[in-house]
Amino acid sequence: MEFLKEALGDELFGAVEEKLAGNENIKLANLADGGYVSREKYAALESENGANKKMLEEQNARMAEFDEMKSAYDALKEKYDADTAGFAKKMAEAGKSHAIDMALMSRRAKNIKAAKALLDMDKIEYKDGVLSGFDEQIESVTADNEYLFGDEIKLSGGMRHSGKNQASHAFLQTIYENQAKRN
Repeated sequence: MEFLKEALGDELFGAVEEKLAGNENIKLANLADGGYVSREKYAALESENGANKKMLEEQNARMAEFDEMKSAYDALKEKYDADTAGFAKKMAEAGKSHAIDMALMSRRAKNIKAAKALLDMDKIEYKDGVLSGFDEQIESVTADNEYLFGDEIKLSGGMRHSGKNQASHAFLQTIYENQAKRN
């Protein structure tokens, strides 16, 4: 109560102090220094605090859901990347295999599978439609296995031609010549 002494003066302060002495129902505080908060203001702040806590809990729950979704997304992305890499590898292998088949056909291999089995596939590379390492190997394979190459044509997959049908032979001959021009 000393803060009132300056404002009221000694005489008036003494009278107020005398009247309030022993009265437990009245309490004085200086609101200017922030030492006292009214009941209404306290209740409003407490209500606001409760609402903020509830909002924080809801946001934390949303963040947990987001973290779960992000984990699921990361797992799916990882699977997608792995599947894409696997698919690209398979496509590259299929492209290489097809290019080797076409190159063997242009060399008049009688049996593509048999001729292909004699090649070291690890030494043959296929990039941008070009085989490298094939020509070096096919020369020695052809020299060592002349019986696999020549006029009689055996294609893998069941189609065979032994020269009986001239139209089929001419058609296949044209295919081989075109493939040889491309390679």
